[in-house]
Amino acid sequence: MMHLRTALAAILLSLPVPAWATTVADYDSCTALARSDPARAAKEAALWAKAGGGAAALHCKALALVAENKLTSGGAAFMAAAAAMTGAPAEDRASVYDQAGNTYLLAGKDAEALKSFTAGLRLAPSDTTLLTDRARAYQLQKKWKESGRDLDAALAENPNLVDALTLRSAAFMGLEILTPALIDANRALDLAPHNLQALLQRGLILEQQRDVAGARKDYETVIQFAAQSGRKDDPAALAAKTYLARLQTLSQ
Repeated sequence: MMHLRTALAAILLSLPVPAWATTVADYDSCTALARSDPARAAKEAALWAKAGGGAAALHCKALALVAENKLTSGGAAFMAAAAAMTGAPAEDRASVYDQAGNTYLLAGKDAEALKSFTAGLRLAPSDTTLLTDRARAYQLQKKWKESGRDLDAALAENPNLVDALTLRSAAFMGLEILTPALIDANRALDLAPHNLQALLQRGLILEQQRDVAGARKDYETVIQFAAQSGRKDDPAALAAKTYLARLQTLSQ
């Protein structure tokens, strides 16, 4: 989980200055400090917010908290920033709610993540990123039908979303409906043959269908592709190793 937190912090800190950050110089200096000294940046952003820094200050505070791995507090700060963006375009506010939701997910706060994604979707009901992210949060709570509905909506907007296809495959599998699960996994792999999560997902389906040889091949391919791309510790690769060991045990 830690490498996912680090990756999220890096992504968030690399974002361009948002249009709603009206005090660009202050926002730039704050986010630069968040990269080099996040603890200090969080304190200075909090003071800036109290002095009237508004959404820009709160957003910088959230970035700094994420960089410190204070994820629950970071999620709350993103929520506060989104709420303060009263004059910003709806899609900009929605994107900050999405940041809040993903931060809460990494903190293991699934209920708070769902609230964040739902708040974003009230502003941007057709946003495929928000729909896919909320579907992921639903799956963590094993709410397969709710997840499937969001993924249906996302794929209606864009039928070529690999992550959404892979997640909908998992939702079908959670409902024990394996044929459409396999169709979605295959479609995802048609679009992205090296996608580790889609390969892993198809392997799980094939294993459920008692196609041991097919499942083994997919698990081995996940491990191979991960190693070739320098991602041998990717969660999908680690899971594939576990599933391969399980197949070996079952075959004995």
